[in-house]
Amino acid sequence: EIGVRLVGSEMCIRDSHRRFRGFLPFERFADEARTAVAGAIDQAEQLGHRRVGTEHLLLGVAGAPSDTVAARALTGLGISADAVRGVVVARLGSAPSQPAGPGRRPFTPAARRSLARALKAAHDQGDQDLHAHHVLLGVVRDGGDGAAILAELGADSAAVDAAVAQAAK
Repeated sequence: EIGVRLVGSEMCIRDSHRRFRGFLPFERFADEARTAVAGAIDQAEQLGHRRVGTEHLLLGVAGAPSDTVAARALTGLGISADAVRGVVVARLGSAPSQPAGPGRRPFTPAARRSLARALKAAHDQGDQDLHAHHVLLGVVRDGGDGAAILAELGADSAAVDAAVAQAAK
C-alpha cells in the first residue's frame, strides 16, 4: 500500500512495500515535481477552488519548465497549459479566491492517490526521486478528473505513457 498525506506543510509519502517505516518527505520530489505540486496549489487558489484535485495537479505539470520530460510529453501530445486550464474552467468554473488561508488547500483523495501512483511510477522506472512526468503518469493512471481532461484533449492513458517514454529518450 502506498499512501500520501500532508503533515503540517510537508507532503509525505509512504511506501509500505519497502522495509522502511514512516513517510518519505517532500524532499524526495525533484525540483520540477515540487514546482508542479506548488503550481497545482497556486492554480486551485487562482481558480477559487477550495481543494487541490487531479485537475490542478495536471495544471501544475502542464506549467512545468519546457526542458522537463513532462513538458516534452505534453507538447508531443499537442497539449498546452492554456488548453488544460480552459477545460478545467469549463468543467469546474472559476470563482474569486475563497479564503482557505495560505497552504491550507487540502488535496482531494484522488489527488493523494495520483501522487501515490506517481511514487509507484518512479519506483517502477527505477528512479529514486519523483519528477513532474511521474506526477503526470500518476494523474492519468488514477482515472479521475485530470485523466478525463487529458482524454478530452485527445490523450488517453496509453498515449500519455507512450509520450512520456518517447520524451524520456
